[in-house]
Amino acid sequence: MLRNVVAAMALLGFAVVLSAGAMAAEEKKTETVKGTLSVTKSEDGKKTTYALKVGDVVYTLVGKKDVVKDLAALDKKEVEVTGVVKEKDGKKILMVESFKEAPAAPKTDAPKTDAPKSDAPKTETK
Repeated sequence: MLRNVVAAMALLGFAVVLSAGAMAAEEKKTETVKGTLSVTKSEDGKKTTYALKVGDVVYTLVGKKDVVKDLAALDKKEVEVTGVVKEKDGKKILMVESFKEAPAAPKTDAPKTDAPKSDAPKTETK
């Protein structure tokens, strides 16, 4: 009987470890986020902070120095950043894997008006 209890506890422990591993793997999902990049340097110039604003959400960008070093050239531009998003103390952190400048929104040549369009033929009045 004792042997059965020990075996059941071992199986239960193994199941907990497997489910924790599956949850951790699920948290490391890669995402691509598009927003406006903001680059801030410390007063002494030794530390650079990167943030990506997407609507009301701000992501702090972190990563290996060789990956994020070229982000400074894209300050105040629309950027697509791919990486793993984590949340710490209510703040979103994006572990940068890659990034690129986002394509500009297509411009339309037609002026915007509030007047409804009509398909009715135009008539001249005299």
